[in-house]
Amino acid sequence: MNCTSDTSKLQGTKHRKQQTIDEYKYDTFTSRDQIILESLFTRAFYSAGISFNVIENEDFILFLKKACSLFKIPSRSSLSNALLNQEFKHLQSIVRLTLSESPTYCLISDGWSNVQRTSIINYMISVPKPIFFKVTAFKEECHTAENIAKGLKATMEEAGINKFFAIITDNTPNMKAAWKMLKQKYPKKIFLGCWAHGIYLWMKDIFNIDWTKDILEKAKKLSNYFRNHQVALATL
Repeated sequence: MNCTSDTSKLQGTKHRKQQTIDEYKYDTFTSRDQIILESLFTRAFYSAGISFNVIENEDFILFLKKACSLFKIPSRSSLSNALLNQEFKHLQSIVRLTLSESPTYCLISDGWSNVQRTSIINYMISVPKPIFFKVTAFKEECHTAENIAKGLKATMEEAGINKFFAIITDNTPNMKAAWKMLKQKYPKKIFLGCWAHGIYLWMKDIFNIDWTKDILEKAKKLSNYFRNHQVALATL
């Protein structure tokens, strides 16, 4: 038995460099991993409303490289163009699949005007989980009953009109007029006003009563006093 040779073999084994967990992880990073991480990475930017210039921040880049050095960080240009379009199509396919698997659903719509006075109407579909479906903007047209009815009808046809059993909007007169138009064509569908909007309108009416107006004015004065006096505000 050659003890010397056996010992040298053991020593050689001890000095052999072992693969670390990080090295093993990086060795198994595939092109599919890149695609998956890129999709999750970009979706986080879009859903959280993160500014695209963050992608060029040196500290952020350093963090990403330390977290996974083999991940190819998207450029600001690709983040705002190709990847945005790609993620939109991906989420659109998920929405379509979700709708196809649901036997019935409800259309929820609301309208308002932005600071440029552009009329905007959004459409959400409840399956029952609410899904943002689309938004339309009318640069020249306003929120007339005809336009609202046309938009609701087009959205139902696009998503599968036979699956809709109810349509919910706010309680404004033009929305109610749109209900009347659509009820003539779809008598079996249910048209409802938004309860939250209804409560808002009730509270608005309540605070138009003289004695509630007086209470509201006193409350505003009290609030303004504390806002304008730092010492008093600090005691709260």
